Amino acid sequence: MFLSQSMSRALVPVLGIALAALGAPAATATPATPLAPLYATGVDEVTGRYIVVLKRPDQGGPQVAAEEALAGPLATARAAGGTVRKEFTAALRGFSADLSDEAVTKLRKDPSVAYVQTVRVHQQDVGPAAGGTQPNAPWHLDRIDQRQLPLNNTYNYPDDAAGVRVYVLDSGVRATHTEFEGRAAGVYTAINDGNGTNDCANHGTFVSSHVAGKTYGAAKKASIKAVRILHCNNSASTEEIVDGMNWTAANAVKPAVANMSIQSSGGNTDQAMDDAAKGMVDAGLLLVLIAGNFNKGDCRNSPKDSRAIIMAASTKTDARNTGSNASSYGSCVTAFAPGADVTGAGKDSNSHVLTGWYGTSFSAPLAAGTVALALQKNASLTMAQAKDHIINTATTGALSNIGTGSPNRLLYVESGTPSPNPTVNNPGNQTSTVGTAVSLQIQASDPQNETLTYSASGLPAGLSINASSGLISGTPSAAGTSSVSVTATDPGNNSGSASFTWTVNPVGGGCAPKQLVGNPGFENGTSPWTGDTWTINSFPQQPARTGTRVSWLVGYGYSTTERISQSIAIPSGCTATLSLYLHIDTAETGGVARDSMTVRIGNTTLATYSNLNAAPGYVLRTFNVSAFAGQTVTLTFTGTENSSRQTSFTIDDVALNIS
Repeated sequence: MFLSQSMSRALVPVLGIALAALGAPAATATPATPLAPLYATGVDEVTGRYIVVLKRPDQGGPQVAAEEALAGPLATARAAGGTVRKEFTAALRGFSADLSDEAVTKLRKDPSVAYVQTVRVHQQDVGPAAGGTQPNAPWHLDRIDQRQLPLNNTYNYPDDAAGVRVYVLDSGVRATHTEFEGRAAGVYTAINDGNGTNDCANHGTFVSSHVAGKTYGAAKKASIKAVRILHCNNSASTEEIVDGMNWTAANAVKPAVANMSIQSSGGNTDQAMDDAAKGMVDAGLLLVLIAGNFNKGDCRNSPKDSRAIIMAASTKTDARNTGSNASSYGSCVTAFAPGADVTGAGKDSNSHVLTGWYGTSFSAPLAAGTVALALQKNASLTMAQAKDHIINTATTGALSNIGTGSPNRLLYVESGTPSPNPTVNNPGNQTSTVGTAVSLQIQASDPQNETLTYSASGLPAGLSINASSGLISGTPSAAGTSSVSVTATDPGNNSGSASFTWTVNPVGGGCAPKQLVGNPGFENGTSPWTGDTWTINSFPQQPARTGTRVSWLVGYGYSTTERISQSIAIPSGCTATLSLYLHIDTAETGGVARDSMTVRIGNTTLATYSNLNAAPGYVLRTFNVSAFAGQTVTLTFTGTENSSRQTSFTIDDVALNIS
């Protein structure tokens, strides 16, 4: 979010100057058609080369096939003397072309165009500065199969991911290397230098060996599908990278994992690459990306997508790598994995080994291998489930110096025989009222899919659990707070439990005054907020009302949606009031509501604000939500922006007070 929003603010005055140079229209003239944004950084750009991105159907673009939607803008580009280079129809709708300034302006006037972006060159950092046990394992594998140091020199893995496809978008691969045992193949190249998918830079072969190498890989039998997007000097243009992403979105045989150990120039946002990443996830790929090697916490590296897994790098001492190719960090990071002084396969021969390599490029493929292991067990694994798997299995609290906003999570591969115990989903703390019937379904799963028997201790008087279904029901007969434990047991007497509190309020209330929102001012990381939590941080452009942190939703100047939410239990019989402080600023003009933010409790929309509500400073917004007393509801803030000028919705000091 951060870069795109600051980019939007940089573009607004430029566009204003450009329009002013054309002269002010007469008062009776028809307003000019707004120009699509032109994203240009002036850094590492290919002169005269652009990516033209069209609006998707869900962004107001033509409701036709991609090829048909491209026809008009392609004709415009060619008629204006442009040379079309590549067409994109899968990861995004658009094309790359060599264009004159006149051609760029004509395309920006086309209402089907979302934006035009200069092509940039992105340089990668490289070089030094079925179940089993691998003895004398390299440290990067040894570390991810155990919770704590010291290392024990072995790597225990629960499976080998045989048959799972992992697409590695990188510098190609030496497919004949002994590490891959015939499981690696090149499938596409976006680089036209005569090398095909052969690796002439080492990066791709090294990364692939961390995914699926017999010695260096987390998934020992996965299949590598190399998509070459980097030149021999480990650099590539936006056009070439997006070309490889587009091919993969269109042609990858799914289910499949995709690893992109790719960083953008300066760690700055490249919008076309971000949109292509979104397209890959939309196409069903399980995408693993990197935070980048810039020692920054702004989460601006591209490609990125909030649904993807984004990895940072750790050292042998369980600290964030701050040495050579220092790891970036921040709230966008999913987890850390070893990425300092690591060893892997090289390109120069079938037994070439490289040592002493540093970077997030080499932590990401360990996560990709871990996802491949999970995909072998569950062929219908979704992107959300894959990311949850990395988060839920990670070792927590083991790392130091992780950087502001980063989660203290270290990648973990569950080793040996999976636990035979059932898993009980914790339903969260419950609230009800004396004399009011309740029904709570306990959810549990068993690794062997055996029939489970349910029991509970500590239930409030009047409630009981069905031993066969796990349904808790009844009518509470006495006020008070109980500590409840629910257990699911399989036929072999293996069991799993979950514990929570259950508060029964007397009829007519009995609510003690209390504030229920967790982390209401966003000052303590991001938890328990969920969703697009990279929007929670300290932003110089959007000062906090109190403290230093806020949630800044949208403000990009192009079509997108961001949301944050958290679950809140509102006790029965209470008077409940929701409040928040909201600051809205906008570059929109014309008195039309184009960008919006909604406030929702459960499925009820409490309010919608737009660019028309823009005002200096923070404005207090309050809502009576007493109607939701006795329920556990989800509070959600959603910002939605169209494809023209930016509107920012900044939230601080949220509260839900009961009395």
